[in-house]
Amino acid sequence: MQTSSSQRRSSKVVTYLRLPVLLATAMMTMGSGMGAGGCGSGGPSKPDCTSGCEISGTYTLTFEDTSELPEGCRRLEATLPTEPMVIRHQYDSSNDWFNIDIGQRWLTGFFKGNGGRKVEASGNHHTNTFGVIHEFELEGTLDAVPETTTMPLTLTGTYRVKDSGNSFSEYEDYDCDVRRAFTAVRVVKE
Repeated sequence: MQTSSSQRRSSKVVTYLRLPVLLATAMMTMGSGMGAGGCGSGGPSKPDCTSGCEISGTYTLTFEDTSELPEGCRRLEATLPTEPMVIRHQYDSSNDWFNIDIGQRWLTGFFKGNGGRKVEASGNHHTNTFGVIHEFELEGTLDAVPETTTMPLTLTGTYRVKDSGNSFSEYEDYDCDVRRAFTAVRVVKE
């Protein structure tokens, strides 16, 4: 009988603790525990960008000069991208950063919006064996202030590929620093 009494007592303890544990978990996952919402909640802190922030989308990417990159760049596995460029942008009160995916290339940049049209981003090619072996940068200007994600938009500028200054003996003798003019046009679905 003691076993069944112990089981009942254990069951009562679990039942008694269930609500406080659930409340504690809910409070921890809500941030302040007072029901404060996250990004875009309309609270006292407003996003820095209030207009012209809509650069997100898929862009076709073309280069004026599509010739092969120099030998040093090719040895560093550097090539010009041929895939579409996908920009993901999320504003919140502390962050005006965006991400660009171009095939297997990932760039991070900063775009302030609010009438501005300048876009800058950078990234690097990383290998497990040798670390970063080349870097890439993108600088450009939008043809219009991006008011919506459905408006046509063109980004023109310069794409740069350069060696990372990596000191690994296998890559240290390869020089690479190339700039190519590009045009990126946002794909607008009708």
